[in-house]
Amino acid sequence: MPLPAQHIPALFRICHFSSEEQADFLALYAAAHPAQASAIEELADIERDTLRIALPEFADAQLRSEVKDTIRSFATRVIALAQRIDPK
Repeated sequence: MPLPAQHIPALFRICHFSSEEQADFLALYAAAHPAQASAIEELADIERDTLRIALPEFADAQLRSEVKDTIRSFATRVIALAQRIDPK
């Protein structure tokens, strides 16, 4: 049974695979599980465009929630601005 494709990006992050190791793994995975190949490519595209921000520990859960909401709101506004400017 193959490792579900949606877990592969997490595997790469957790195990700190290099770019070369990721490419080798994906080639072998695609050869062993050809039906999953398109799912892997789609997940790779999503993962490539995802940013992760590590937050420090907060003693106050409400403050943590407000910080997360502020970061999400700011990111959403920046992306919207960039999409208006980008001539795609």
